[in-house]
Amino acid sequence: MDCPEPTEIADLLDGRLSAVDIQHVEEHLDACSRCAELVAVAVSRGTTPMRTTGGVNVFPSDTKLGRYEVRRWIGRGGMGDVYEGFDPNLERRVAIKVLREWAIDSQSAKRRLVQEAKTLARLSNENVVAALDMGFFGEQVFLVMELVEGPTLAAWLKSTPRTWREILNVFLQAG
Repeated sequence: MDCPEPTEIADLLDGRLSAVDIQHVEEHLDACSRCAELVAVAVSRGTTPMRTTGGVNVFPSDTKLGRYEVRRWIGRGGMGDVYEGFDPNLERRVAIKVLREWAIDSQSAKRRLVQEAKTLARLSNENVVAALDMGFFGEQVFLVMELVEGPTLAAWLKSTPRTWREILNVFLQAG
């Protein structure tokens, strides 16, 4: 099975793929640890293409996930929604990733999010967002990460034409 094109991965993370295409890419990610790790690292760097408008916050603003306070919805990728949160113990803002509604009951999606958390926990690189915690609420998994603000991968890709080498370099810099 051929690895997906970088633009196909960007479309997955931005929620622009059809259900059939999502399934195809997810099956590939389940079978290809290299692509799965590249996607996890891209997501961790905050380069996930995310929408900053048009999302519906499924959590009321006073929701708590473990000790974390959910503040506001900040983006959506192919598999998860990301919220700005607050850690009252350490008095800092964080990013909290949860599975999207369609993926909540997917054991494969849960495994990938847990694997993403473990992969991030092993990495220590200035180009990679730090995983701070992982937890569960009910059957849902959540990943707490360093909150990094900046351009998305989609914005970077659209800002100017990119060669496949430039795109690959971004992924290689991440690990």
